[in-house]
Amino acid sequence: MKWMKTWSWLIGLGLLSGAQASDRAGYFGLMDADTYVGLGVAQQTIKVKDFKDTKVPGLVLTVGTQVSSWVDAEFRVSTNQKQIDIKHADFNVEMQFDEFYDVSGLFKFKWQGQGSAQPQPLGLHATLGYNFSQYKTREVNAGVAQDVNKQTQDGFMYGVGASFKLNPSHTVELNYLSLQSRDSFDNTGQMKRDSIGLSWLYYY
Repeated sequence: MKWMKTWSWLIGLGLLSGAQASDRAGYFGLMDADTYVGLGVAQQTIKVKDFKDTKVPGLVLTVGTQVSSWVDAEFRVSTNQKQIDIKHADFNVEMQFDEFYDVSGLFKFKWQGQGSAQPQPLGLHATLGYNFSQYKTREVNAGVAQDVNKQTQDGFMYGVGASFKLNPSHTVELNYLSLQSRDSFDNTGQMKRDSIGLSWLYYY
């Protein structure tokens, strides 16, 4: 688990270094900047075996750089805005999540009219990456709270999205992501999360 956290942070540091050194020209007029930062909102649906699906809002910070006209590399940090209570489907048991954050490194495979005669403001993309999550949990059984446990999980993530470039510096982006945990969650089964997010990206 520690090596995955280190890997994610190294990707982020690499992207930040690239942001300082990058001065390359883009593929066409609407992409004359190849490094970007972004801020957005997202709603996650958390799915745990035998528990009810739970939706929770959060914030997303993005740093990215253009590897080629077809591929971007991104580093994302996200956090939920409130404590999450996941209720059992059948019993008077719930799981409380707190201090929940995600660190992700991913590649974004994009199409935005490459090769066409005219610039295309509308773009489509697919994403593939790896996610590291850390949070605190507490089981509440029949109203009695148990000890707090610190949890970490990691797994692959993939998704699709669309973007609209307002001008060479500003883009609005819509994303759907599915995060697959490879670890068990409190011995209750695998945790899966779907996320729908809207972000504003600034290119420079």
